[in-house]
Amino acid sequence: GNGDGITDTLQPNVTSLPFLNTSTPSTDSTAPEVYVTLAAGGANDGGVHLTNVTQEDAPEDLADDPLAPDLPLGFIRFTAELPPEVDNQDFELFVPAEIEINGYWKQTSGGGWANLASAEYGGSIVIDEHGTQLNFTIQDGGPFDNDGAVNGSIDDPGGPGYVGDSATVFLAHNSGLSIFERLKAYGQ
Repeated sequence: GNGDGITDTLQPNVTSLPFLNTSTPSTDSTAPEVYVTLAAGGANDGGVHLTNVTQEDAPEDLADDPLAPDLPLGFIRFTAELPPEVDNQDFELFVPAEIEINGYWKQTSGGGWANLASAEYGGSIVIDEHGTQLNFTIQDGGPFDNDGAVNGSIDDPGGPGYVGDSATVFLAHNSGLSIFERLKAYGQ
């Protein structure tokens, strides 16, 4: 759960569910389960309703992109119905400690990757003995709202994932990216 002491099923802004511990749940149905919790937090948490929270396969072309994150649980897709007059919504994603992650990754319109749980995007990461908490914000109709419309609803496919630091990153020879572009892509 999200650790607030209230049963998650009694909160429309919180969903806890089992995910298969694989990046391809549609083809690896025998993978062990782990529980993840998504909460719409912040000042607007009382009026947000999370719906259609599901696990999806990570994009198939990740192996072809040296700058892409490893998404050990694939994508989490959800819809957040917002209260009136709300355009930015804070989210918290709780992932068990045994899953190695260092961000909440979204693919950008240009095909790159953004870590919404990074300071650059107003997010943060909290790690303790229970697991990793990814804190991030998505704007209704903004660049990371999948439907792209200001309509009181945020449609999100994104994933808890891991990208190594600049010392351990594999970069394809002649990838066409300068060292500065490579480091920027990794948030270093």
